[in-house]
Amino acid sequence: MGDNVLGSWMDSQPRQKASVRAVVDARVWELHGARILGLAEGRLAPEHVVTVPPGESSKSWEGLGRVVDFLLRSGVRRNTPVWAIGGGVTGDLAGAAAALVLRGLPLVHIPTTLLAMVDSSLGGKTGVNHAIGKNLIGAFHQPDAVVIDPTFLGTLPESEWRGGLGEVLKYGWIAEPSLLSRDYRFQADSPESAWADVIATCVRIKMRFVEADETEQGVRAHLNFGHTFGHALEAVTGYNRYLHGEAVFLGMRAALRLSHDLGYAVDPTGLDRFRPLFPADTSGLLGRVHELNAAMRRDKKAKTDQYRFVVITEPGVAAVVETADETLVQAAWEVILQP
Repeated sequence: MGDNVLGSWMDSQPRQKASVRAVVDARVWELHGARILGLAEGRLAPEHVVTVPPGESSKSWEGLGRVVDFLLRSGVRRNTPVWAIGGGVTGDLAGAAAALVLRGLPLVHIPTTLLAMVDSSLGGKTGVNHAIGKNLIGAFHQPDAVVIDPTFLGTLPESEWRGGLGEVLKYGWIAEPSLLSRDYRFQADSPESAWADVIATCVRIKMRFVEADETEQGVRAHLNFGHTFGHALEAVTGYNRYLHGEAVFLGMRAALRLSHDLGYAVDPTGLDRFRPLFPADTSGLLGRVHELNAAMRRDKKAKTDQYRFVVITEPGVAAVVETADETLVQAAWEVILQP
């Protein structure tokens, strides 16, 4: 982002000269609050900041109501920009609130996690979770801008780095196999030099899919590789066992096995070399496959009573399939849930 990129962008957008409201991850505000206020160049007052507790539990109906209430009580107008500063949870929550208040407020994403930089801040999806499933309440609301500064990664916990890496590997399978051949490691010092090119590659891939299919009626669904299994894992474990990217990594491993069993020329162990980076706890879940399957059937992407999955037909190429074959689904779950 640099010290003047955001201010320069604001100056170039006439409707963005209004004062700003910010929805900020609480930990990010603690670490970077003074910097954020400085970058706003007087457009953001401390009383116009609402913080969001870290974690998926913040993406709730109650959390959405809290942010909506903050925006309305702060006196926003239809040209008041909302800055979403944080990771995927903060971005999804702030985006949903911006979509609803006054039927749509300008939105600027300033992602501070690897996952948000490569995935969740891009494409206009917003939403919160429901007890029935993940992201079932929300809207498409495209941001006016996404401002990415990899230096924010310098304060990123290692667990959050793993969460973002899961999405990076997804892009490798659906579009750019070279991303699967790299050696990844957590690097807090000089993160911009270590990650800028990876982030840029992922942004280009994501936007190519979004521009081709903004509201996910077709090819954009390929971005959900691993997510049907992953979302079920998150829902059944109460959104507090896995970071999103960790669940997606497990889901991709299951989806690779499913792809192979459906007859596609895919190595079902194609993600195994990354397993040491994802020490996920799957204890107790093999006996809950019926719950996991029920969660998959309720997934927002499902259109029939069959399971709907994104599979890999060959490295770099994805497809959407539907199946009612419980044996195939069970085999895929066993790959990731067996002790």
